[in-house]
Amino acid sequence: MKDTQALINQGRNYLIDGAEYTDSARMCFSKVLNSYHRGLSEEQMCHCAVAAINLSSLYFHYVGDYKSAYEALIKASEISDNLDRPIIAAQIAMNFANIYAIFSHQVESPEFDKLSIDEYHKAFRLASENESWLQTIVTFCNFTSEVQKPEYVRQFTDEIKKFGTLPIPPDNPDFCYAKIRYKSISALLGGDTITAINYLKTQLGSSYDTPNRVIYTHQDLRSISYLYYQTHRLDSALYYAGKLLKFGNKEHNLEAVSDAYCLMERIYQQNGDFDAARMVHTKFLVSQDSILNFQSLGTIDNLKFINDLAAERQKSSILLAESDRQKKLRELIILFSGLLLAITIPLLIVIANRHRRLQASYQDLYNQRQQIIEQESRNRKLRKEHFEAGTIDESGGGRNPDALMVLSILDKSDEVFEPDFSLQTLSELTHIRPRTLSMILNEQLHTTFRDLINQYRVREACEKLSDIANYGQYTIEAISQSVGYKSRTSLITAFKKETGLTPSEYQRIARKKSI
Repeated sequence: MKDTQALINQGRNYLIDGAEYTDSARMCFSKVLNSYHRGLSEEQMCHCAVAAINLSSLYFHYVGDYKSAYEALIKASEISDNLDRPIIAAQIAMNFANIYAIFSHQVESPEFDKLSIDEYHKAFRLASENESWLQTIVTFCNFTSEVQKPEYVRQFTDEIKKFGTLPIPPDNPDFCYAKIRYKSISALLGGDTITAINYLKTQLGSSYDTPNRVIYTHQDLRSISYLYYQTHRLDSALYYAGKLLKFGNKEHNLEAVSDAYCLMERIYQQNGDFDAARMVHTKFLVSQDSILNFQSLGTIDNLKFINDLAAERQKSSILLAESDRQKKLRELIILFSGLLLAITIPLLIVIANRHRRLQASYQDLYNQRQQIIEQESRNRKLRKEHFEAGTIDESGGGRNPDALMVLSILDKSDEVFEPDFSLQTLSELTHIRPRTLSMILNEQLHTTFRDLINQYRVREACEKLSDIANYGQYTIEAISQSVGYKSRTSLITAFKKETGLTPSEYQRIARKKSI
C-alpha cells in the first residue's frame, strides 16, 4: 500500500514538473493499475482506481489520446463498482463529463452535451456534499470553461451560485484561482462580458504549484479570446488567440494549439480576411490530425456503444429469465449487432471523407511552401546581383542596407548549416557587433537570430526533401544533420512550425509529384 501511494504521488509530481515528464508519470500510474486484482483489500483497490483516474487525466489533458483516456476511465469505473467511495465516484464522473464534452465537439451531438452536463452535475454534488474541496474546485473550473456555449454554462446556474457559498478553506492555489473564475462567470451570467474578461486577465501570468496550471491557463486564454470575439473586439480576440497558440506550442498542448487555430479562423472570417482564414483552417486540420486520428474516434464511439450494449444485455437477461430467456437474448444480440453495423458504416464514410480533406490540406500547404521557396530564390538572386555590383542599398525597397547585407551573406554562406553556427559567428562574417546585429534583425527584419536561422535551414531541408532524385534515399535524420540540426526532433519541431507539415509528410508528397 505504501509503495502504490508513493508511486501515485510521484506520478503527480512529474506532471507538476512539466509536459516532458508525461512518460514517467504514465509509468507510475500504470504500474499501480496493473497490480489490480479482486483479492486486494479495499484500500489497495482505491489506490488502483485513483491510479486509473490519474492515467485517464494524463491521456486526456497532456497527451490528447482520448481513446486511452476513455479505456482507463472504464477500468476505474469497474474497480469503483466494488467500493463505497463517493470521492472516487466524483472524480470518475468528472472525467466522463470531460470526455463526453470532447465527443460533443467532435461530432456536434446534443446527446453528448446532455451526458456531459449530467456527469458534471453528479461530480459536483458528490464532491461538495463530501467536502472534497479540491475535486469541487476542479469540477467547477471544468464546466465553467465552456463560455463559447452559453446555454451549456447556464445549465449549471445553481452549482455556480452554490459554489460562492461553500466553506472552502483558502489554503490551496486552486482555490485562489477558482475565486477569480467564480467572479468572472458570475459577471458573464449577469450580462457583463467586459468585467468577466477583466477578471480572467488577472489570472494570466500567475504561477500555481499544481498539475492544473496548464489546464487553467488554456481555459482562460481560450475564454478571453472567444469573449472578445463575441463582443466584436477582433484585434484583442486575435491577440489572445495568438497567446493561446504560443502557450500551446510551449507546453506541447496540442488541444490548445487546435483551439487557437479554430478561434483565429473565426476572427479572420469576421474581419473579411478569407485568405488568412483558409490558411489557418488548414493548420487547424493538421493540428486535429495530431490530436486524434480517425480510427481512434471510431474506436471510442464503438467502445461506448459496446459498453452500453453490455449493460442492456445484462438488464434484458434479468427481465427475460422467467420466459424464454435464450430465444429473446439471441434476438437482442441480432438487433444490437444490426445497430452497431448501422452506426459503424456511416462513421467509416465520415472518416474517409475527412481523411481526403486532410490530404488535400497537406497538398495545399506543400504548394504554398513551394511558392515561398521559388519567391525566396528570386529574392536571393536579386540580392546576389546587387551585392556583387555594390548597389545593395538600392535593392531593398526601403529596407536597411545592413539588413540586406546580412541576408546576402547568409545566402552565400554554408556555415549557417553548421550545428554550432551562432550569433557570434554571424557577427564575424558581417563585421557587425552581436548586439547591433540583434537590433538589425529585430527592427529591420522583424525576427530573431534563431528564427532566421531556422528559416534558412527549413528552406534547405524543403529543397532536399523535394529533390527525390538526389536525396530520395536520405533519412530524415540524415537531412536534419545536413542542414545543421543535431537531432531529428529539432528539425521536426522547426519544420512543422514553418510549414505546417512534418518532414516525412512533405517528402511523401514530393515523391508522389516525382512519379
